[in-house]
Amino acid sequence: MNAALANPIAPAAPDTLRLAKRFFWKELRMQSGLAVGTAVSTLLVMLIYRASSPISGRPDAMAVLALGAAALFCVAAAVTLFSVEREEGTMLYLQSLPENRWATLLGKLTSAIVLTPLLFGVLLAVGAVVAGGVGPSERTWLVLGTTGVVVLLELLVWSLLASLLVPKPLLAACLGIAGASFCSFATIAATGGNVDLFELGDSQALPARLVVALLIGALDVWLGLNWLPRGEQHVTIKTTNRAKEKPAARANVGWLGSFGRLAWQTHRQSWKSAFAATVIGGCLTLAWPLVLGMAMGMDNLVRETPRPAILLGALFVPALMGALVFREDQRRRQHRFLAEHAAPPRRVWLARQVVGLGYLTLMYCGIAITLFAAAAIYWRRNVFGTWIDLDQQDHAGWTSGFLEQVALTQQYDTTVAVLVGVAAAAFAAYAVGQFFSLTLRSEIFAGLLAFGAAWLLAGWAMLVFYWMLSPLWAVAPFGLAALLATWLRAPAWLFERGGVKPWLLPAVVLTAPLAFVMLAVPAARDAQLAPRYQTHNLPNGEAAIAAMAANARAERSRGREVADGYTLLKSGGTMDSDALQEFIRLSKIDCRLPPSPLKKTGRTEPLDELIQQALRLSEPGRRLEVLLACRRANVQRLRGRPGYAISWDPPRVGYRPGNRCLGSDRRANQSRDPRGARPAPYDRLAGKRPDRCDDERLP
Repeated sequence: MNAALANPIAPAAPDTLRLAKRFFWKELRMQSGLAVGTAVSTLLVMLIYRASSPISGRPDAMAVLALGAAALFCVAAAVTLFSVEREEGTMLYLQSLPENRWATLLGKLTSAIVLTPLLFGVLLAVGAVVAGGVGPSERTWLVLGTTGVVVLLELLVWSLLASLLVPKPLLAACLGIAGASFCSFATIAATGGNVDLFELGDSQALPARLVVALLIGALDVWLGLNWLPRGEQHVTIKTTNRAKEKPAARANVGWLGSFGRLAWQTHRQSWKSAFAATVIGGCLTLAWPLVLGMAMGMDNLVRETPRPAILLGALFVPALMGALVFREDQRRRQHRFLAEHAAPPRRVWLARQVVGLGYLTLMYCGIAITLFAAAAIYWRRNVFGTWIDLDQQDHAGWTSGFLEQVALTQQYDTTVAVLVGVAAAAFAAYAVGQFFSLTLRSEIFAGLLAFGAAWLLAGWAMLVFYWMLSPLWAVAPFGLAALLATWLRAPAWLFERGGVKPWLLPAVVLTAPLAFVMLAVPAARDAQLAPRYQTHNLPNGEAAIAAMAANARAERSRGREVADGYTLLKSGGTMDSDALQEFIRLSKIDCRLPPSPLKKTGRTEPLDELIQQALRLSEPGRRLEVLLACRRANVQRLRGRPGYAISWDPPRVGYRPGNRCLGSDRRANQSRDPRGARPAPYDRLAGKRPDRCDDERLP
């Protein structure tokens, strides 16, 4: 009896298939919510694309969206299999179960392998329905069945590898995507295939990619079998003999003292995650244009790639850092410790935001200083250095170089607008990411939603830039609303108060900027146009028409004076100061844009001095050519010519009543061309521009 009690018989472990089935259903329940959320988000994107795209390209685009959603779900599902077990502390529970490593591994892997193609098939069917009952083309089916399957397999095995090695799920997901992308492109380049992923020319690289994926999968199986430590494990708690603080000292800690402790705790907990997010996000930011160029061809990158796709690379880091703001508090519900010790919720919120925004600000300040230093060196060597030696050059061949210099010096406004727009979009991406971090316990789902919101913000920021609106009121309010919503939600989150009431005020705050933008943008766009004159049923309608006609005659008179000045220059004479100032005034295209802090009107004096200097230095017989060159440079600067601008195309001013391009310019151009022929249209590939402005209406 005593011997039997001393050596009890251990309960028989269930067989491998039975235990694997239990693990399969357990993982299926955990990942079902992620699958449903991915499907709903993809359906919304499909509906938006259907409303804003031509009918001809919808079926293939829906298939590509389904593949992208399945790829994201594959990464998230693979990461949650092992990293989340370590993150949530359930790894110790798995160690207490009867040891059957094959059953654990088979149950986990089977759930991801089954759910990914199932979700892919469902989204393909939904995409066909959204596209009007039409499926993708035969070529797209072939690409999905070959390249698409290999892409999903690569993402699965690399995400599993990152999940087995990295205990933090979101960082493991980023590493899995980076590893799969690098390996696929390296394999394609090594086999001499086409780097275009969506072309059939890279089919010769598919066998090599499949072999590499199978090798990584074998490594995953070996690591998965050795993931749980073998033998009996003892959990030890590390303690220290610290002297107890006096109650009086603990009670005298004021607001700054408690805030400083919370901020220091946040820094100690999150600096490694922030550093990793910065490194990974920076690599993704630098690699994003390269990936787009390899997928679309470097020659087609600027011409055919959607601008939001390029801007999205700059929002990877803020979205990722925002999704990690409340990660340590959500992990194992550690915020309960703060609630049990009566920590002020909004003070906790402020400490988390100060540290997170501080990291982001330091990173962007470093990037901005580097860019401005590089730009200053470039301008000093290539622009200002040439101005110093301007009077020592041969004036017969410096017209084109002078054009480029004048255009480069006038890019200040556009550069400032781009930088402010990117900063506003980055701030909004961070704010939306921290909102998802506070709302969702799963950092994987929070990160995916943050990346999706970053895509939408990138598209909206580009629209704001093209429409010449200020991002300070058109983009930044979305970030402010997200921050205010989490500030209002902080007490209910910390003390775990459920129900609908704690969400009412945050919901109102989140919808307020959307309503504001929907009302303000049409009004701002309408203000950019000239006022509409409605003279019917007005008592002074005829007088208004007469006044408008008088203004038009005055404009034509001034235009004739400038044309007479052109004639004087052609004959070798000089233009008086009044005519020169009128020429400079007419060189500016008028558009009633609303006042904005981004609009710098004080940049015209250097242009006036350059024009006068150019007339003094030029030969008498070439003054008309030099003056017309300055005129074209100024028009190209105001029109935002890509040939003289940065890589983004600034917004081009359309045919509006407020724009003027007088007939004197046409007559001057015709005087240069006796035949009166129109210049050739703009050739984008050759980078040539016509010697005329686009709007040639007579006043």
